[in-house]
Amino acid sequence: MIKYALPPVAAYLRHCPIDCGKWRLERKAVNWARTAGHQMGEKTVRTRQHFRMSLCLNDWVDQHIYATGQYEPEVIRVAQSILGPGDVAVDIGANIGFFSLLFASCTGRQGKVISFEAQPNVFQRLSRNRDLNPGLIIELNQVAAAGVNGTLEFHCGPEEHSGVGSLRNRGTANQIISVQSVRCDDMLANIESIRLIKIDVEGAESQVLAGLNATLTRCHPELLVEVSDHYLKQCGSSAEQLYCTLQQLGYQMIRLSHDRNELVDGRNDQLPIQFNALFTTRKQVIDDVLMMRS
Repeated sequence: MIKYALPPVAAYLRHCPIDCGKWRLERKAVNWARTAGHQMGEKTVRTRQHFRMSLCLNDWVDQHIYATGQYEPEVIRVAQSILGPGDVAVDIGANIGFFSLLFASCTGRQGKVISFEAQPNVFQRLSRNRDLNPGLIIELNQVAAAGVNGTLEFHCGPEEHSGVGSLRNRGTANQIISVQSVRCDDMLANIESIRLIKIDVEGAESQVLAGLNATLTRCHPELLVEVSDHYLKQCGSSAEQLYCTLQQLGYQMIRLSHDRNELVDGRNDQLPIQFNALFTTRKQVIDDVLMMRS
């Protein structure tokens, strides 16, 4: 029954322009996708932001995008407020490409998105989604962003949640592979201005920042970062250490949520175990993001 009820509900959520009250139906649709997605194979859909994606409905992130037409709306709002035509954005840990496609839809044909994804099967799906949107300018790199150039051990995510692949030893990886690693400073050295960098690498964020210091000092881009103290500690860092590293470069941190964004001190042990954050050096960006509401 759910298998047949989900497609029309999901199509309504993806395409109806009226948002009022949608969240109740979204919650139900996501639960249905979790239950029945593995029976539904692959689907190609158009998101609320009007780009196309090929989705494998036994995968956690794909289920959410299929059911609602978007992913992490609090991050979407911030990215859309920051990026404009001609900007350059970087997506580190691009997964299947939702945010790479979102960024490229903002930066236009005069801008550019540079995406990094290390896990081979996920990179293939990222490439496919880029190719479904030939008008969007996205440069793909099948490497792990890190603090060193070389080769690193990568712990692949499971088929049903491929996006949790990481340099972090999860202890439950179904496959461990060697991947090429690069310092983003070397990859981005010839780019004059970078407006936004997203980092979502399942605990290896501090390793990424170790290879980004020159870029951050030169360009002062806004940073969208998934912060998980538990995952960071498994990689030898912590949320506090990540915060202090960026604070020394002049950044302040805003915790993003669906109802209210707030300026926070990253040394506060009362912060959630995992959350999305915007790091910025610009007062106007802080003011704009704090004024946002869902």
